[in-house]
Amino acid sequence: FSYYIANRKFPSEEIISLSFVISIVLGLLMAAVFLGVVNFNRSIWEGVPNDMLLFACWLIPLHLFSNNLLRILMGFNRIYELNLCQLAKAVFYLGGIIVLVLILKKGMWGVLISMCLSMVVVSSGMVFCIRTEIRQLFFFNVEVFFQCFSYGIKSYLLILINFLNYRLDLFILKHFRSNLEVGYYALAVGIAEMVWIIPDSTIATLFPAIAASK
Repeated sequence: FSYYIANRKFPSEEIISLSFVISIVLGLLMAAVFLGVVNFNRSIWEGVPNDMLLFACWLIPLHLFSNNLLRILMGFNRIYELNLCQLAKAVFYLGGIIVLVLILKKGMWGVLISMCLSMVVVSSGMVFCIRTEIRQLFFFNVEVFFQCFSYGIKSYLLILINFLNYRLDLFILKHFRSNLEVGYYALAVGIAEMVWIIPDSTIATLFPAIAASK
């Protein structure tokens, strides 16, 4: 969505509306698939209450909605609002963990509620930031959908290849070493990858300009 928002090929309100539709439809579909997998092999989730699994399912469309809104803000080059919303999400999540888990001792329910609260707050904030661009809700343009899908599937394959490139070594190491050694290795890799924070942060600022260039 950020690419087509930035290059102005389609009206922004159509892309925003499409993101709303996809967040709901795809999120509910993924939640249904997850529930199907759970029911197919319930032993994997032994000890996890059913109501907790159902609550976690509702987080899937909420997460997609929040993630799509982040991409839309990036496409508009609203970097300040983007960073502010991400900071607010982290603050509300951490605050929820402190209050619900550490103080009130709500355990896993506290984690899920904190996650839900942080996503609701940040999504509301992002909707407020782009409120002037929202002129129609749940409008589905087939051409916009296929264009976004065509671009998105290529981006997804690239992300998947990069993920396997960066994480395949963990699976190989797991075959030869113990979980403890793999954990130490993963921790070391995570610390080493922190040097990419600064280069990665430039993507959000450069992407809208590059996408808008002819």
